[in-house]
Amino acid sequence: MIEQGTMTGSWWKRGYGWELLAAFVTGVVVMQFIHLDSRGFTDDRVGLPGFDAWYHVKMAELLPEIGFVREFPWLRHVYFREEGRDFVSHHAGFHVFLAPFVAISKALTGDPAAGGRWAISLSFGLSLLLMQLLLMIGRVPWRWVFLLVFLLFPSDFFLRHSYVRAISPSLVLMLALLVFLFLRRPLWAGATIALYNLLYLGAVMFSPVIVVVFVGASLVGPKEDRRVEWKMALATLTGWVAGVLLYPYREGMLEFLRLQVFGSGLTPDISVGKEWNSYGNVWEFAVQSCGPLLAAWAGAVTLRLRFGPRLSARDTTLLVLQFGYLMLTLKAQRFIEYWPPMCLLSAAYLSAPVLTRLSAWMSEAAARRGSVVRGAMLAAGVLGFAGLSIVAAWRGRETLAASPVLREWAVWCAAAGLFLLGALRVGGTVAAGGGRRRWVVVPLLGAGFCAGCAGLAKFVFGVDVTATGKLVSPLLAGGVVMAAFLLSGVAQRRKNAEAEAVGEVVATTFSRRAGRTIFALSALTLTISLTASRLAHAYRVSDCRYDVPAVRNVMNALKEASQPGDVVFTDDWDIFPAYFYFNSHNHYIVGLDPKFTQWRDPELWARYVKISRGETRDPDVTVAVKDESGAYVNKDLHVRLEDIRDIFGCRFVVTDRDHQGLSRLLAERPDLAELIYPPKAYAQAKDAPYLLFRVLDGEAETSSPAQQVAQARPVVSKKGGRTRLRVVEAP
Repeated sequence: MIEQGTMTGSWWKRGYGWELLAAFVTGVVVMQFIHLDSRGFTDDRVGLPGFDAWYHVKMAELLPEIGFVREFPWLRHVYFREEGRDFVSHHAGFHVFLAPFVAISKALTGDPAAGGRWAISLSFGLSLLLMQLLLMIGRVPWRWVFLLVFLLFPSDFFLRHSYVRAISPSLVLMLALLVFLFLRRPLWAGATIALYNLLYLGAVMFSPVIVVVFVGASLVGPKEDRRVEWKMALATLTGWVAGVLLYPYREGMLEFLRLQVFGSGLTPDISVGKEWNSYGNVWEFAVQSCGPLLAAWAGAVTLRLRFGPRLSARDTTLLVLQFGYLMLTLKAQRFIEYWPPMCLLSAAYLSAPVLTRLSAWMSEAAARRGSVVRGAMLAAGVLGFAGLSIVAAWRGRETLAASPVLREWAVWCAAAGLFLLGALRVGGTVAAGGGRRRWVVVPLLGAGFCAGCAGLAKFVFGVDVTATGKLVSPLLAGGVVMAAFLLSGVAQRRKNAEAEAVGEVVATTFSRRAGRTIFALSALTLTISLTASRLAHAYRVSDCRYDVPAVRNVMNALKEASQPGDVVFTDDWDIFPAYFYFNSHNHYIVGLDPKFTQWRDPELWARYVKISRGETRDPDVTVAVKDESGAYVNKDLHVRLEDIRDIFGCRFVVTDRDHQGLSRLLAERPDLAELIYPPKAYAQAKDAPYLLFRVLDGEAETSSPAQQVAQARPVVSKKGGRTRLRVVEAP
């Protein structure tokens, strides 16, 4: 991003901190843009993307009050271990990370959810910063090109990282671990693994794999790069053990991971979250979604195979991790959150030696041909690429004009100012007196750049620039750009001693900077035109899936009508996080993951599925359970609507528009339930977003099959097992 060619000397002493700042700000701006609400909400109605985010923010808010709880009373029929009722949280450290952001947001805005979005934007910026740092460590030339490829990542990558989950912080520590492995800093690598394990329980599996791959690659690399990394292995093992021992829920760690990853994730036998499904259309995934990324990686592999040299330990590590995460991504969609960065880093490291030689050859060829020919070649290349960018943007102007990417032009104006730090960096020589003129010229350049962006948006794409500013105002954007130009000149001003001695001004400095600037602007324009649809898709899909005021209102009505700890029957398991966020006054029956209930009590889960789907008119269901010998046997259940009260012990039922079958059954049973919210008759209220029923007290029919089953059912089974709806008998 800063200059073409390999880096020599210390990356930090050469002032490349500004490049890292550019990458960080770009990541923050991208994520803040995705978190904007496409419906125009700017207050607490914005909500949170995804489902589990509400749970994480609420746990972070409650953390100072409840600490690391040993039981989770808010879910009455969810079991996190094979025995007992011990709670196991695999996001304990993430909740600690969120807590200060949530507390500050609540104090400043009254909306804790905003703090969750701030934390994720910060993490995403750090991820991009560390990716850029890894490119520096690998001495990768033309790093800003790879930053542009980053903007062409699949939209699912940006979408999943917008969720207030441990995804972005996990990627941060994963990349930090690679940094310390590549720099061969054992103590820092061990500390990073310990912190990673404390942040997110999934690191217990991720971090050892990364270290083993690197240590193994160090043993089989070229002779000059080959070494036995025993210090690294010892330090990281120590860090891993420390992280495990210090984890607040270490007692149930292994059995929880086995259930979460294999029972619910990679090998599910019941319906689970869509994130664990595979990409059904491989062609669409490989070409339409990941085409630019895979093309860059394939090109890098081809160049490396053709021109060499042999793979170093770093190259091999990234290559193996790239393949590993690709396989996981093809198995489960959720791993799209890790694979693209590994693929891009692998492509960069594989192509670095070839690009370095290409840069040197181009410089030598230009030097031999003289300044006139060199200028002509530079102008032809730059203008050609600029023309391509303009044509691409012009042909897609109608699509781009409707895209929120351009409507938020001030956001991209600010990010582009830092992006251009690399292109506008003084390359080692400055004209005499240039330092004085810069104080006048730089603000004018910054203002001109902002005006140019505004004019392009207004007159080419027809975007009303005065309607923007929900995130970054044009004035602030202009200030950022002008500061970027100014700081770039001050921090990077280096005078050529020989040129100063003879009073010589290198005339080609300006032309190179100008050419580099035009090329960078053109590349940025072309990339934005290509990535606009990807970012716009993530922007739209990341909107909160709930009607936040409606959820808040029904939960307030529930709190007013109930006593603390009253149990609520919900019509689906994935609604729990939102209800829990707005109402921790009550307890619920299932949530977070259906496998947690089905694993321990398959009969109870079968009843829940039947009732929540409104299928009790056909009350019989057969469940496969294990007998004392461990063999599966069929067990017949008779499910009744009264099970809500008699077996689940619920005092209230909440339903939404998608589960009118259940609400209709409850409305038809005035002896069992009464509608209390909204305060209307069911005929007038049935299409409301949410309905709240009070379950009436009553005596269960002792002679009914359901009551007999309830009396015979054990309270808690000691061992879980893979269960099915029924045993399929061989013909």
